[in-house]
Amino acid sequence: MQAVVGTQPLCSRLSTGDGAAVLVADFQPLTASPRLSRLISDIAAGHPVYQVDPRGAVSGDRLYAALPELAEETAATFLATEPPEAAGRPVFVVGHCSAAALSLRIADRLAGEREVTAVLVQPSWPGDDHVTERFAEFQGKLGWAAKPAPTWTATRGPPSPGWSSS
Repeated sequence: MQAVVGTQPLCSRLSTGDGAAVLVADFQPLTASPRLSRLISDIAAGHPVYQVDPRGAVSGDRLYAALPELAEETAATFLATEPPEAAGRPVFVVGHCSAAALSLRIADRLAGEREVTAVLVQPSWPGDDHVTERFAEFQGKLGWAAKPAPTWTATRGPPSPGWSSS
C-alpha cells in the first residue's frame, strides 16, 4: 500500500479517552461553522475522537486518490497511531454528508480488527451532475468561472491527464 501523500494528515486525533474510538469523516463546508468532528470531540468526554480529512491528502502533489485507497490509508493510520491498550475496543465511524461513502469503506476496513458501528449523518450520494455543478459553483466563487470542470465520472476515476488547476 502506498501512502496517500498530501499537505495535511488524513487522520488525526482531536481528543483522548479510554472509551470507544470515534472516527469522524466530514468535509469542511465553506462556512465559519465548526466541523462535526470538532463538535463531537467537544462533547464525547472519555472517547478518543479522530478527524478524517481527505482534503489534505489530495492536495499538494497528489490531486486524486480513490475512495478505497483513502479508506485503507485511514484505517492503517488509525490502527498504527492508537494506543496499544485501545486495541480491541469498539469503534464508531461517523460520516457526514458526502463523506458517507468514505465512512462506510473505512468501517469495512476496520471490521476485520474489531466491532465497528457506522453512523451516517445527513448522508448524500452525489452523482456526476451534482459534482460538476458544485465544482462550477466553487470555481465561480474563486473567480475561475470560465474554466471547464475536469472530465471524470465516479465510474471512470480521476480527472483526465490534460486537466490542471492552473
